[in-house]
Amino acid sequence: GITIMSIAKIYMGIFGVPRRHWDITMSNAPFSVDFHPVVDLIQPIFGLGGLLAATGGLAFVLIAVATVFFGKPMNKEAIDNKLSGIPQGILNPPKHIQSGPEVEAIHKKGAPGTVVLVGIFFICFVVYFFINWKILAFLWKVG
Repeated sequence: GITIMSIAKIYMGIFGVPRRHWDITMSNAPFSVDFHPVVDLIQPIFGLGGLLAATGGLAFVLIAVATVFFGKPMNKEAIDNKLSGIPQGILNPPKHIQSGPEVEAIHKKGAPGTVVLVGIFFICFVVYFFINWKILAFLWKVG
């Protein structure tokens, strides 16, 4: 649902619909604002995404509450007998290596490429920001 809402808002923004205004028609504005007719098609899709997201959120809460109050308890016997379907590592997780030569080698190596990935993300963000700014400056006939 959130994905549908996000995609619908992106497309409405591409067509020049303002994000933070309660009335996109600008009914009392001193100038007229006309949007492409496809915006009238995208708005119900946005609403359906919102309903789907709210339904999913409510289902998550109901399932979590039902699991807490009415779910089967996790115990060692149920896992040993494989009656509950709970993986073995839930109650008996493997021991973590906290020191030693393996850990020191990992720490010395670091995370190569992280700065490069962050730089690529930053460049993509800047390019996307200015492209959208240019598109909106072209679409909005204000000023």
